[in-house]
Amino acid sequence: MNKKVRIDHLLVEKELFPTKHKAQAAIMSGKIFVDNKRIDKCGTFVKPSSPIEITKPELTYVGRGGEKLEKAILTFNIDVSRKSAADIGASTGGFSDCLLHNGCALVYAIDVGYGQLDMAIRKDHRVIPIERTNARHLTWETFREISLKAIKSEIKQGKNLEITEPEPVDLIVMDVSFISILKILEALKNIMKPEADIVSLVKPQFEATKEQVGKGGVITDPKVHGEVLERVINGAKEQGFETINWCESPIKGATGNKEFFVHLRLNQS
Repeated sequence: MNKKVRIDHLLVEKELFPTKHKAQAAIMSGKIFVDNKRIDKCGTFVKPSSPIEITKPELTYVGRGGEKLEKAILTFNIDVSRKSAADIGASTGGFSDCLLHNGCALVYAIDVGYGQLDMAIRKDHRVIPIERTNARHLTWETFREISLKAIKSEIKQGKNLEITEPEPVDLIVMDVSFISILKILEALKNIMKPEADIVSLVKPQFEATKEQVGKGGVITDPKVHGEVLERVINGAKEQGFETINWCESPIKGATGNKEFFVHLRLNQS
């Protein structure tokens, strides 16, 4: 009997990946081949006896977001070493992990959810987890208050932090869903230094109009991608931000959407 099974389940069963999440990240990154054919959909059914090839056995980061961000900071030529950063929409911590690997001195991992941050990231002495926090409503006062509370909590749990008083950050990275980044930018001014860089993932399905979004929330029309980028760039400009550069993400989103990164700075003129 050689009943077909889902590829993401099979990868874990064969102990090729420790968790289904990491297996799915590898699949969607195009790293899995079955019978010499690339598999990029987690729900693909394959024969358990089929030969499996992994082009990269282990993920560099705890989440595939780290690989996305790595491409962006290289393209934008941003040196994150020794800088302080806020990771908006931290989730499992892929972006945070990338920042830490590249020498970031301090990361505020901010997310509206709770308990998603990978334990390895959570335990890092350079990371201050800030959960159940909507970045859209951040002011300096609220950021300072929740940061101080988080710092005290981490120290109480034995973490050896090198910071006792929050300061505006040098860098903001952002990966949010179900909301336009344009609705968050204004609040980010409250927690960043005037010369800070913002590197944000742009997900077209959350920036486009309802009429532009295709079946299943997937946008395939390059024209719509262009219109979305133009809308984001112009919307950021209206809020006082200059778009320094943009690039396409090397990895598609979970539903197959093409994604982009924008590099923003406050317009100083």
